[in-house]
Amino acid sequence: MSKKLTKTQTNWSTIEQECYAIVQAIDKWDKYLRGHEFILGTDHEPLVNLPNKEQLNKRCNRWRLKLAEYRFKVKHIQGNKNNMADYLSRSPVEAAEEDIDEIIQYESKFTQTDL
Repeated sequence: MSKKLTKTQTNWSTIEQECYAIVQAIDKWDKYLRGHEFILGTDHEPLVNLPNKEQLNKRCNRWRLKLAEYRFKVKHIQGNKNNMADYLSRSPVEAAEEDIDEIIQYESKFTQTDL
């Protein structure tokens, strides 16, 4: 998952940006995460206590309360050991030449059998 920050969001502190990324990811994967305990890995050590401790930052504290409905633990991953996330966050994304949804629908028509 990748999302570009708005101009306003780029002015947020690092902890706010990292916390926002967590909230966005959990929102996106809600149907897979809700009702299950999971481990969230981050290279931003100040977020390790996010689920358990009131945050000094009001924005992060609101997000912490929003995430309280999930059962998760935050695990710190040292930046030099978090290679895949680092690569994905810096990897340029090029516009696709073809719409993958159209290809899937097209192939789906020809792989289904009549009953």
